[in-house]
Amino acid sequence: MKPKKTPKQKEEKKPQKKKEDKAQKDKDSPTRESIRKALEFGGKKQRDTYRHRTFLRYYLQNAGLKAEPRSVNIKLLIASLVLVTLFNLWVAYQYVLEGSLSASFLTYAVPVNYLLGTPLALAVLWLAFLGYLEYRIYTRTKAIENSLPDYLQLAAANIRAGMPVDQALWSAVRPKFGILAKEMETVAKDVLAGHDLNTALVELAGKYNSPMLYRAIHILIEGIEAGGEVGDLLTKIAIDIQEIQLMKKEMAASMTTYTIFITFSTIIAAPLLFALSGQLLNVISSITSSLDLTNLQGTANVPLVFSQVGISQTDFRIFAVVVLVISATFTSFIVSMIRNGRATSGLKTVLPFILVSLLIYAVAVWLFTSLFSGFF
Repeated sequence: MKPKKTPKQKEEKKPQKKKEDKAQKDKDSPTRESIRKALEFGGKKQRDTYRHRTFLRYYLQNAGLKAEPRSVNIKLLIASLVLVTLFNLWVAYQYVLEGSLSASFLTYAVPVNYLLGTPLALAVLWLAFLGYLEYRIYTRTKAIENSLPDYLQLAAANIRAGMPVDQALWSAVRPKFGILAKEMETVAKDVLAGHDLNTALVELAGKYNSPMLYRAIHILIEGIEAGGEVGDLLTKIAIDIQEIQLMKKEMAASMTTYTIFITFSTIIAAPLLFALSGQLLNVISSITSSLDLTNLQGTANVPLVFSQVGISQTDFRIFAVVVLVISATFTSFIVSMIRNGRATSGLKTVLPFILVSLLIYAVAVWLFTSLFSGFF
């Protein structure tokens, strides 16, 4: 028979169990070090699988989304199948309107659309989803950087009041700091669970691609290890961050002229020129269709050769819309790079740029058509 455990042994086992659960949780959570080790060791297939799942989980956590990589893969696959199905229904509806729907479409075209369209739709959805994650991570990083100076100054005031460094950091947490407050609460929980303060702060710095946050935390750690005046150090760090942010705003303001020129040429000038070119194409088509070319066959050689225009209005409008969409997309990224230093922040202006460009093009087409309709 096994001896019964005394209450004292049971109490000693509970903290051990909590430490094991914490260790298992830390083992499951991805870090930069675990990603690096996974890429160095193991077979190629294991590295590829681990790379995909770990990086996706890492991005989901940094974006503030509570989702598993497997569920994300399944949802995106279902969404791609839905898109291909809707496309097949739309094509079938067009054939029904024309009265030319045949059994060959259902036998050959639909399976081919699923075989070729599903991977394409899945790739497009993955790109869109990764872009959405990048934008969320960027917005969270900017929110942390904007709240960092005020938080450090408040922590410095707590240290001057006689608090230890860790308690000063926890006491400085306020709801107005948003994402930074939640991240510091996570750091506090890790420290209370037995982790070292410096290790927890380094993990926080590694979660976000922010040189400002990384440098601030590493200077703080060096100050703690050196045993200097941490309060004064935090104040100087906060002042330096505020000066850097002010300098970035001044640099963005000095580049306003370039951003205005690029935006105007792409969003306003390009749609007007495309609309005018389309109207010119219509005028040339009208002139060439009204000419009687049969009387010129028996005459001498004419240096000018008249023929029908090789491009239709429909083809030109499709070309114009595609070019305007691509130009508006790249303009959004370029303007964002000039103003903020990162192209990721341009994701929020892609759709407005495209809509405004297409709207100006549609209005210009209607306006030029109305103006030239009385002449030709």
